[in-house]
Amino acid sequence: MDLQNLFKLVRKGDVAIWVGAGFSMYAGYPSGEKLKKIIYSELATHSHDLLSRISHFKEIITTNYDCLIENSYTNRANVIRSDNDVPYFQNLKPSIYKAHGDIHCIEKIIITKNDYAKFYNIQRDKPFWVSILDILTKRNLLFLGYSFEDENIWSWFDLIDNAIETHRKERFLVAPGWTPLKIKQLQDKSITYIDLDAEAFLVKLDQEIKLNLAADLENGLVSQDTFNQYVLLNEYNSTISTTNGKPKLDSITKSGEAVVNKLIFATTDKKLARQMDQFTQGFGKSIKIPKKHLVKFEHFVGDFKMNISAETIEYFSLQRLPRKHKGTFELPDDGLIIEDIEFDSYQLSKNEAQIESNIWGFKLDVKIHFKGDGSTVTFHINNPLVFPSINKCVLFQKALLSFASKGKAVFFKDGLPHNIDGKIATVKLSEFTELLDFFEGLKKIEATFNIRFEGSNADFSEAKIQLVKAISQLIDHKYIEISSANGVIVELKDESENAKLKELPSHVKSVLIKSGENKIIDLFGHKIDLGEEGLQINDIDSFIMNKGKTTGVIKSNSGLYWQRYSLFFPFDSINDID
Repeated sequence: MDLQNLFKLVRKGDVAIWVGAGFSMYAGYPSGEKLKKIIYSELATHSHDLLSRISHFKEIITTNYDCLIENSYTNRANVIRSDNDVPYFQNLKPSIYKAHGDIHCIEKIIITKNDYAKFYNIQRDKPFWVSILDILTKRNLLFLGYSFEDENIWSWFDLIDNAIETHRKERFLVAPGWTPLKIKQLQDKSITYIDLDAEAFLVKLDQEIKLNLAADLENGLVSQDTFNQYVLLNEYNSTISTTNGKPKLDSITKSGEAVVNKLIFATTDKKLARQMDQFTQGFGKSIKIPKKHLVKFEHFVGDFKMNISAETIEYFSLQRLPRKHKGTFELPDDGLIIEDIEFDSYQLSKNEAQIESNIWGFKLDVKIHFKGDGSTVTFHINNPLVFPSINKCVLFQKALLSFASKGKAVFFKDGLPHNIDGKIATVKLSEFTELLDFFEGLKKIEATFNIRFEGSNADFSEAKIQLVKAISQLIDHKYIEISSANGVIVELKDESENAKLKELPSHVKSVLIKSGENKIIDLFGHKIDLGEEGLQINDIDSFIMNKGKTTGVIKSNSGLYWQRYSLFFPFDSINDID
């Protein structure tokens, strides 16, 4: 409980740390006379590295002479050795106070008893000590790197008590193996003892920060500046957004490096548990667990725990990464080949697989059910939103129609053939045939009018399909056939045209009524001019003029009428009405 309390205070950035000689002893620094011989050695430890990466510590006071702490910060900290350094420290940097001096100023290092005697007589109103006393007053204090044999620490306790009297916050000492008597002495001074060595404590603290950092940011426990520093010092990047004025951690990543995402969750639903069991065995494409069935949910990015729980999400979904394939699809019975097909595959169960592919914009979803020696294939296709090459559309539709009707194909991967032979579930071949006619019609229109539909927005509505069918028929037969048992309505320019129709000789059985205007069609972004429009009536049966109007109904005995356009048919080749 004491340790957790200390952890929370550190996470809030409300703890100053007081580092003793034991911290450098981990680095191999001996005590006594040998110190001066190796004082300039570079022996920084994992503990120093950990300490320098915990951005929550804004103030560090140390009685160590060496430079290991400041070296681990690599110029990211203010180093304050004397009064002269105080005016120059930068507020945004952590500050390291050298209470016993520094190797850069040998004459002021406190080592001998005489040094200590002078030290305790220093003036407490000097800027250096004013700064330290301010820290001792406003911060909780953590002593680290002291042993129970270190008599100097007890002198420091007395000095601090005398300096700040009762105006002090919580104090902790982290050290291994103190005796009950010494622990009682600490308690008498209102100092909480935690039985850990410095490195073990910092490792646990680092883990605790990572577990709570995202929540601390979003709950306002830690500043965004401290958060950003900690993440960057641990060689991660973060993306933070703002919701209702509060920061929200969106992601944690590493530049150019994959980061392991770990999810820990539990569900009370037995069916979902079985599905999850199958999913972990490699079966299934995805799984979705709604909030009501989640009793636990945790998301880790590396060692960082995201601020997400079963209470804060609507559902949890897992999507499996597919197996990737590339090869050539061949339908030997029809001589069709589609090269360089890429597709994804999933094993849905022991007896079912799914294949997904995007071939030139056609999204193909195929399910294969294995049973005995055979298999059943069902598939669904979404047509492209934008036309690829119309030649590719024709090839794709021919291949689809061939496979749908015969269920046989060969897939070549790495030069090796894989035969596909399965029964196709009920499909409407007429739908494939209709689309094939549509694409072949577009191909014919491209050749006739010297245009290209590739890159145009696609439209597979019934109206567009019928329009392409009509223009294709016009190209093939020079007319568009209209069928109507009740005749067709024609509009005449004036009474003279009406008279011409009524006075047609009996032997004239074919007539062309011209509109006098060109017909221009907008097809997938292209303007197509078909020339002047006309209606050809063969085997005329009757003509009835609507009273008082310029329209009438004309009938043929066959019930068939031909829509003609001057681009494809010379209007003067039959009797006409101008």
